[in-house]
Amino acid sequence: MALVATLGLQACDTTNAQVPALAVQSLDRGVLSGKLGDTLDPKARKLAAEAEYRALESGQTGLPVPWKLSDKVFGNVIPQQPYSVGSVNCRRYVHTINAKGEVRSAAGTACRGDDGVWSPLS
Repeated sequence: MALVATLGLQACDTTNAQVPALAVQSLDRGVLSGKLGDTLDPKARKLAAEAEYRALESGQTGLPVPWKLSDKVFGNVIPQQPYSVGSVNCRRYVHTINAKGEVRSAAGTACRGDDGVWSPLS
């Protein structure tokens, strides 16, 4: 998997935003369900999914939305430009995780349903 460089980008501080539980459950089935998230414990996966939601919902294009469990387990989500397919809003993103010194990245796309939930595309 490609490593995504985030040097020179200012982090988007959205850590205090409320994240609906249903949104976290939905995103946990995306890139976090694969190799990217398999080394994360449940608390770290929840933080990572919450960061994905904040990045998709209100993140600025190209600016990382960070999350951190500890100094050894952290990551960020970089949202891309939103786009529409008919009346559905979609957005690509790259999630990078550093888990105990191992860095992994994965790209995904999610679309926002009428219920406000971002669902990963397979």
